[in-house]
Amino acid sequence: MPAQKVTFDKGVDDFFQLLHRIENIPAFDLGWSMAGFSLWNQSQEYVEYLRGSLPEQDNDGSYFSVGINDDAKSRLGVEKVFYNFRYYSDNLGAQLTGEIRAPHPSRGAQVQNYIELLDIVTQWKRPMHVRFGPRLYNMEHHPLDRARLGIGWLGWVPFNLDPLSVPEAEIVRPMNGGSLVVTQTELWQAGEGQPHYSNAAIERAQEVEIRLNLLGVLPTGVEIARGDWGHL
Repeated sequence: MPAQKVTFDKGVDDFFQLLHRIENIPAFDLGWSMAGFSLWNQSQEYVEYLRGSLPEQDNDGSYFSVGINDDAKSRLGVEKVFYNFRYYSDNLGAQLTGEIRAPHPSRGAQVQNYIELLDIVTQWKRPMHVRFGPRLYNMEHHPLDRARLGIGWLGWVPFNLDPLSVPEAEIVRPMNGGSLVVTQTELWQAGEGQPHYSNAAIERAQEVEIRLNLLGVLPTGVEIARGDWGHL
């Protein structure tokens, strides 16, 4: 996301608005909690906890970090946390990260739910780049220079792409002033022995990323840090 000055209170309000939208997606309906707080029942207490955890020099509001985990453990009686989101912002820019640690306990991992997630995120604040997929793929199978960001399983780029220009991808379509790119609709994982491991899917993702790089729509970390990637 482009660099902008965001106060702590504004950042928390923005993030909470995003979480309200996300929890309307069927795959993300398990509720939110963090640091022992049930978010919507104890939102003020949670905000004060966050404010108190800031380094003293950051209390001017130029920095804030908000992390959220779902409360599936208490509601479902399981140990595994299914997903979490974290929003970080300072005067150099902002970053939203999310981790899906297991499929939804009853709904599984349907690609449409993740497409809806990207739709909500790219409406919320126009990003410079979105990458979503297995962390292991990025670490061990990324086909480009490590400085250049790919898209993993699915992602979004701030450019209008003709679907015919990326024939390796299963889905390429307009989304909120840019393009959604899905390597394939079926979930895949990058670790041998994982239940959805697929070498063919890894190779397909690599082909998609190589094509996107040839089209000039994948940024480097330096271009993202500059703050104006994909923005006129």
